[in-house]
Amino acid sequence: MGDGGHTKQLVLYGTRTGRLGLIDLKPKQGDIRWEISTKSTGAITAITCYPFTNSEHPDILIGKDDGILEVYAVDSEDNCTFVGSYNCDESITGIGCGRITSEEEDEIIVCTYTGWLFALAPSKGAAAEITPQAANVNVKVQQLRNEIEELETKLNEERTRYGEMTKKGGNQSAYIPSFQIHDSFEFSPQHNAYSLTIELVLPIDFIIVQVIKVAAN
Repeated sequence: MGDGGHTKQLVLYGTRTGRLGLIDLKPKQGDIRWEISTKSTGAITAITCYPFTNSEHPDILIGKDDGILEVYAVDSEDNCTFVGSYNCDESITGIGCGRITSEEEDEIIVCTYTGWLFALAPSKGAAAEITPQAANVNVKVQQLRNEIEELETKLNEERTRYGEMTKKGGNQSAYIPSFQIHDSFEFSPQHNAYSLTIELVLPIDFIIVQVIKVAAN
C-alpha cells in the first residue's frame, strides 16, 4: 500500500466529504477497488502510508481539515480497518512518519495550517517517571513559555501604540499586512447542519456574522 501495488496502478484518494478510497488506474479505464466512510465528514487533506502498527503491510494515515488524524490497518487484500485517531483541533496540511525524536519508536509528524509542527507516538499507558532528559525538556518548555509571554507583551504594546496613532490621524500611516484566510462552509449530513470553519495564522479576536433574509416569492 502506498507504492502503487504490484501493477504500480493503485492510487489512494480522499474526498472533501471524508471518504477514503483505492482506485486502480488501468490504461483505458479506472476501477474503484473500494471506498469507505471515515470517522468524520471533514475533507481529507493529507494521506501517507507507513508500517506504524508494525504489521506486515503499511498502514494508511490520513489528515483532515477538521483537525482529525486517523490510522487504518491494511490486510493482504488491501482492505483497511480503523485503528485509532487523534484530534489536534487545527486543519492538517501534511503528515509523515519516521523515527525523529527517538531511535526506538516510530512517530507521526503532523503539520497544521497555522504552522504547528508536532510529533505523535504510541501511548505507553501508565505515566512514566521523569528522567533527567525529561527534566531538561520541561526546562526548555518553560523557557519557551517565558519567551511567548514576552512576545505577547510586546504585541499588546504595539497594538496600543497603533490604536493611539490611528486616533490622532494626521499624515501618519501604518502598514497592515494581509494574511490568507482558510474558510469553508459545508453541509454536514452527520449533524444535519452547515459547518462554518475559519482559520488564520493569527489569533482571531472576534467574528461578525451577517444574515440576509431573502423574501419568498
